[in-house]
Amino acid sequence: MKNNFSITQQNAIKKVLGWGYANEIFKHLVKRKIHNANNVPYSAASIRLIFNNQRANELVVKEIFKLYNKTKKQQDKQEEEIKQLKKSFKK
Repeated sequence: MKNNFSITQQNAIKKVLGWGYANEIFKHLVKRKIHNANNVPYSAASIRLIFNNQRANELVVKEIFKLYNKTKKQQDKQEEEIKQLKKSFKK
């Protein structure tokens, strides 16, 4: 079975999404209406199996990367805004 995520990628995703990453991914998949073969939303346990390379699912892996990139951009934007605010207070 092919590895979905490297250890480095797993750590980066956990850092960005938080240690409750499975619930964040679950919410994203429900919002995007992505379901398993039985037309039921993926469970948090199933998401953890995919995330930890114990089960393969290309669609879920792609969606996890999309969520990671979206969340990372939002966090970077917030950090930049905070830096700008700090600079304005120093003046």
